[in-house]
Amino acid sequence: MNDNTEQYSEDQLSFANKYNLSPDDFWEHHGNLIIKHNAVMRIAEQEHIKFRPTEQNMDGVTGVALMVEGDRYNDDGEIIDSSWAFGEASPKNCVNPYLWCMAEKRGKDRVTLQLLGGYWHNIMSDVEADEFRGQMGEGENISPIRNGVATEKQVSFIRGLVDKHYVKNDEETAILESIDSGMSKQEAGDTIEKLKSLPLRSEIGEA
Repeated sequence: MNDNTEQYSEDQLSFANKYNLSPDDFWEHHGNLIIKHNAVMRIAEQEHIKFRPTEQNMDGVTGVALMVEGDRYNDDGEIIDSSWAFGEASPKNCVNPYLWCMAEKRGKDRVTLQLLGGYWHNIMSDVEADEFRGQMGEGENISPIRNGVATEKQVSFIRGLVDKHYVKNDEETAILESIDSGMSKQEAGDTIEKLKSLPLRSEIGEA
């Protein structure tokens, strides 16, 4: 995945490594690991998953729903597992105006993640992002894998990034004080992402 694997659970890393996924295949939203739709479709192809739309429902412009069934085949072309899920989209849970397209993507992603255990690994699809953002209340969007005090590996990684990247003195002081006062895993993950976005000291001519 990337150099900072402490923010992910062992199950998530195992899932990502099994399908040779890279950091470009994911994004994070307050600790939730979100897999992109294109990556889910690549996985579906690897696992020989084929989809069958079985039921459609449309209520004017207020929303659409599409029930998708999926079968997983072995190398001999035999069905070894099946699953189904609804993909729904409406102006209330989707900023994309192409509701049918989003409903189809959501259905396919949900079936794939159900068949392969993605939800058990606390991995969600990015086409569901609009929906679960709207459902989350304050304080409900922190993943359990990032609760608790930051690990020694995270702290060490942060100190290394501080040495490598250009950080303003007051920001560096605040980071070190946060570490000393017991930085959380959530804060550590956010700090790491912020530090990684800063220019390297070598790039600006600072030793």
